[in-house]
Amino acid sequence: MRHVILGNGAAGITAAAKIRELKTEDEIIMVSNENTPVYSKPMLPDYIGGKLSKEKLFLRDFNFYSQNRIWLITGNKAKNVDVRAKKVKLEDGSDVAYDKLLICVGGIPFVPPIEGLAEAECFMLNSIEDADRIRERAMPDKK
Repeated sequence: MRHVILGNGAAGITAAAKIRELKTEDEIIMVSNENTPVYSKPMLPDYIGGKLSKEKLFLRDFNFYSQNRIWLITGNKAKNVDVRAKKVKLEDGSDVAYDKLLICVGGIPFVPPIEGLAEAECFMLNSIEDADRIRERAMPDKK
């Protein structure tokens, strides 16, 4: 049986670990639009503020995936799900077939339609990439 999990956050990695525990021979494929192993999003502000190193954000390393026979596809995301054919079309054009599909992609920050916001330097915080962008632009000794 092939399990495909869209998303590599806390929900996705917990599901993958539980599937591996219960179904030792099943195939597990995780798809993530990021290029990192799973990390703690609630800790991103501490990383931005310098209280925590980037390495401390990670809940698992890439070895976890290989040791648990979880195939992690990074830097790609689902573009379309064909439930009849049981296939996920990825942004790079490839297809991933599944027997069971679990969607754990999380949320997308909502940016309110505030006049002038497009011209202002406004940041969202939803990923390590966002946190790195904020750290690059932050002024030393400023709030």
